[in-house]
Amino acid sequence: MLTFGKRMARRALPAPVRRMIRGQRRAAAKPVEGLPDGIDFERLDGLCRERLDQPLQHAAHVHLSGWKTSGAYRLLLKTERGRVWSVIYKNAIYNDEHIPAVRGLPVMPGPPEFGVYSQAHGALTAYLPEIYLCHEVTPGEHYRYLMEDLNTGYRRMADRPEEIYAVTDDLPALHRVMQTWAQSLPGDDHLLRYGPAFSAALLDYARAQISRYVAASAGGAVSQLWERWDAITAAHQRPDLLAMQQLQPIHGDYSPANICIHLQQPERYKILDWEWAGWGTSHADLAALLKRLPDEVEQAALARYIERDERFSPAEHRQLYEWGQLERGMMDVAYLAKQQLDSADSASVIPAYIERSALRSLQAFERLS
Repeated sequence: MLTFGKRMARRALPAPVRRMIRGQRRAAAKPVEGLPDGIDFERLDGLCRERLDQPLQHAAHVHLSGWKTSGAYRLLLKTERGRVWSVIYKNAIYNDEHIPAVRGLPVMPGPPEFGVYSQAHGALTAYLPEIYLCHEVTPGEHYRYLMEDLNTGYRRMADRPEEIYAVTDDLPALHRVMQTWAQSLPGDDHLLRYGPAFSAALLDYARAQISRYVAASAGGAVSQLWERWDAITAAHQRPDLLAMQQLQPIHGDYSPANICIHLQQPERYKILDWEWAGWGTSHADLAALLKRLPDEVEQAALARYIERDERFSPAEHRQLYEWGQLERGMMDVAYLAKQQLDSADSASVIPAYIERSALRSLQAFERLS
């Protein structure tokens, strides 16, 4: 659900941090000869022969997940006739050795993405990159994918209002597509389960991690969050808000960083990183989409969403939305805090994300109050 290893909301970060990130990206962009662990030359040669009708001659790779020891890679494949083709290889490992933050988390990310990529059909495929390989190495823990590199015909979604509004307008349609897809499956074992039980368990996880983080760092919004913890958790567990929620299939990490817009047809877009997909409230996806935007854009997008979803009154929509922001913020703070405290490879920009998430949680609490 977290995107601290991906494109950041630059307005939220000071200039020195932005310059450091740009430097890290330039350093990371240099290709490395050969292939990363888990993918072999022969398999890629077969893919090149199948797709390009040309044998593979040379391969290099770029690591795209800076804070993970595995993660996503861009593979640069050169055929014997000189054609260069880029594909994405994702070696996704979900255990506390690779991602310490998952230890104790009420749900385990990872299986939903395998469920989506291995069983996608119908209208859902229009939202996905083309998948060339989908392999479950260790059930529930380790997956490998080869997929279309959207960098050639798409670009990452910007925070421009017109793009935010267009994707917000389409969110109910996406959720309907996901609902139809999920209902057609023989089972939904791969999808995570959010809802009241998850929310209650999340508080135990968050309490433990935020208390540790506050003890290790001084001041800031996280300390304010901790000082008001009892009141905040009471707002999060309000029976009327929990009872109001209608669970349905959601993406679970519907951040602009995971949305790619077609270069020539901006009404078309693809969605990445389905590892947090599950049964939850639609307002959780809306909260992830809008959480780092200027208030005027956020409120305008929320108003557009309310117009397109008649299940609730405008007041109920706003309460559910702020509840979603509160839960999302608390989870982001706790998850990132544990990653920062327990990982030897934690990213130096994580504290800025933690602070921003704590501020949004406090704002949601005030609005719910």
